[in-house]
Amino acid sequence: MNINELHFEVKFRANKLDTQVLRDLPPAHIDRALNAATIEFVEGFYSGRSILAQNMGFEVTQQRTDMLSTLVVKNPEQPDLAPVNFDATLNAYEVPFSNLVFPYVHILRVYVFTDCDGVSLTNVQLVQHDDLNVVLIDPLRKPSLKWRRCIGAIGKTNNNIGESSLYVYTDGQYAVTSVRIEYIKKPVVVYYGGYNSLDGLYIVGDPQVNSDLPEHYHSLLVDMTVQNLYRTLLVEQGVQINTKPV
Repeated sequence: MNINELHFEVKFRANKLDTQVLRDLPPAHIDRALNAATIEFVEGFYSGRSILAQNMGFEVTQQRTDMLSTLVVKNPEQPDLAPVNFDATLNAYEVPFSNLVFPYVHILRVYVFTDCDGVSLTNVQLVQHDDLNVVLIDPLRKPSLKWRRCIGAIGKTNNNIGESSLYVYTDGQYAVTSVRIEYIKKPVVVYYGGYNSLDGLYIVGDPQVNSDLPEHYHSLLVDMTVQNLYRTLLVEQGVQINTKPV
């Protein structure tokens, strides 16, 4: 559905309850609800923690893969990135997410290319920072050129407030020349048009912006949007009627 169809469906499905409470809802309000439901859609079907996701994480089933497929960015759409900083003490390289083609939401897979006769370390394990001290000294998990293995962690970018970077830890036997990242990008912010958005992203006269979620699941997005609108407006009956599992 394009943005016009999404707005029509939101109003149609909300007002079929005969409340008419959303009949004159401004486009900016519907856009906001659509964008909020889009984030809920992505996070729910990526992590599997959402009620809608029924405890099914990303790529657990083909259907869940399809639900986010249009947001998955791979090479060559995302070119390989060169590290910007090197910590000789920790044998760690920094790759800022600000250098990605699209705003990043979740990493899916990372490859590291080295200066060691073209060896690529395809097994880059992402860990939490509180596990780093253990992992980096564990003989079976620590970085190893022999086993083509290195460790990755996500943290704050060194030079910019509010931005994140990927930090890659090696065994110090080689230099990292480039990093290939596959990730889920941030979905576009939909825009019906005719108003200035509060965040300044859009102004009157800008062209309409359609959702970039897979079109096959736009109907589900509409249902989630209606549910969120009723929840926001505290219409208890609407929330109960429009809440249903996938």
